[in-house]
Amino acid sequence: MIVVLAVATFLACRTTESSRADAQSIAGSQSTMKFTATAGTEALAAKLDGMLARLQSGANLKPTPIIDDATFLRRVTLDLTGTLPEPDAIRAFLADKSLDKRAKAVDALLASPAYAQHWASYWGDLLLPLRAQKGILDRGAFHRWLLHRFNENAGYNQWVFDLVSATGQNSIGGEDALPRNTGDIDDAREAEAGVNGAVNWLLQYREAPQDLAGNTSKIFLGVQIQCAQCHDHKTEKWKQTDFRQFAAAFARTQDKPMDVKGEMKGIKRIEVRDVNHLVRMGPKAPPEWRDIAMSRPTALDGTDLSGSGDPRRALASWIVSDKNPWFATELVNRYWGAMTGRGFVDPVDDLRPSNPTMAPEAQDALAQDFASHGYDLKRLLRTICLTNAYQRSVAGEQPKGDDFWARGRLRPLSAEQLLNSIVSATHLEPVLEERAGKQGKSVNLVKFQLQRDVTFLFDVDEAGGDDDTFTGTVPQALMLLNGWLVNRAVKPVPGATLEEALAQPDPAARVDLLYLRTLSRLPTPSEKNAWQSFLRGDVVADASNRVGRRGNRDAYEDLFWALLNSSEFQFNH
Repeated sequence: MIVVLAVATFLACRTTESSRADAQSIAGSQSTMKFTATAGTEALAAKLDGMLARLQSGANLKPTPIIDDATFLRRVTLDLTGTLPEPDAIRAFLADKSLDKRAKAVDALLASPAYAQHWASYWGDLLLPLRAQKGILDRGAFHRWLLHRFNENAGYNQWVFDLVSATGQNSIGGEDALPRNTGDIDDAREAEAGVNGAVNWLLQYREAPQDLAGNTSKIFLGVQIQCAQCHDHKTEKWKQTDFRQFAAAFARTQDKPMDVKGEMKGIKRIEVRDVNHLVRMGPKAPPEWRDIAMSRPTALDGTDLSGSGDPRRALASWIVSDKNPWFATELVNRYWGAMTGRGFVDPVDDLRPSNPTMAPEAQDALAQDFASHGYDLKRLLRTICLTNAYQRSVAGEQPKGDDFWARGRLRPLSAEQLLNSIVSATHLEPVLEERAGKQGKSVNLVKFQLQRDVTFLFDVDEAGGDDDTFTGTVPQALMLLNGWLVNRAVKPVPGATLEEALAQPDPAARVDLLYLRTLSRLPTPSEKNAWQSFLRGDVVADASNRVGRRGNRDAYEDLFWALLNSSEFQFNH
């Protein structure tokens, strides 16, 4: 095992151009999903690069090279679909000689079901985090609501309006709605019950409605008015009056339990609706909420929302308005940060004069295009993916401060990306079925517990910051090094990856397949020679301890384990 650890350490240091990839059957991908015409995205991407090139030149920065095809494919697949490619898709992409194959790959990924799943999960984690209160929140219903929006490629303005103004029932209720039991819930069943999954986002603030206002402003406008909740700040624009008037738009939103207390097990059913009177105004109401509710509902630009009869709906309309100075700007900043590792403004949800943008011209151009094309998220992502800024190599020292995207940034995989990548690399389904059978549990329950554990250990703060250092933790390392997930998945279980590799008659082809499955690239000649020597038994740890095992299954397990535990596997580069 000493040599295996040494090889794993060697791989961990190789997070440069040797990281190749793609994802999810790009070749032959078909989908009925449509999105806005892509005309002009290449020209806009080139325009953005020109703006950034001027900033780089002014700062005497030399950009790193554009990444090779394999590295691009791995990067863009993880970013757009949250998973790794199949080996056949990797080989097909590398063999393609067409000049526009990168644009075609982006289009295929955006048209795939994995795109909708990944970005629904991204927004679900952002809007309804695991720490939110349990018992009344139906995360499955909320995820399905988001998934529909991304499958339809609904305009960002439309689904944000629908979310902020949402009314209806949160869940079908009961134990069926618990995460481990949602396999039989479909659209027809929820529609019949009158479920609107979007209201779960509102319900998480049931005990602290003032937090709903602060997070609405922060997430969708990038304006952190929650800092003015308690008192005025001498150096900041937003005052306590501004916060109270903005929050007052939610003062008539009521959540009404639908079940008799104590009778319903599992998720409780609750109806969210707007009423003609102020809510939460009883004798036990906190004084700060009373002050909020008695304020006149007002948008951040001074627009009076009180005359509409439905202040929350009026607020939703104002948030997504073309005249709103923050809405499109915040979203393009958030997506630029998610795709490149740093937003134009950092953190991505803190737009204020005292935290200026790094590239105002580029940010404005992207925001204007986004708004003028129906707030089309796929068009926005396509544009970003085609820029040189997105396609820069991560080679060399990681950037500090204002580098104007002259170099790519190493990004640790999110919890979702990591779990998806492990499942894809190992073909984990047979392992999950085996574990479920031994424990007398359903496969859905095992998957739910696994997702929860991985999210808890590996979740990365999406807001980010200027420090891109990722050191990991002892529990994270132990889970990958010694946990059942990886160690069982590298066994030659029927239907799993190692069994597939061992079916190859040529030892070199076995190594190739394991590399394609894990690192989404073929091994370099030096790597191939090192592993073939190890598999033959030529490698020794010391004078008396021969480590190699002449190609038997244990040696291939060690190889597979080392690849999965390498930093090249665990980073997007």
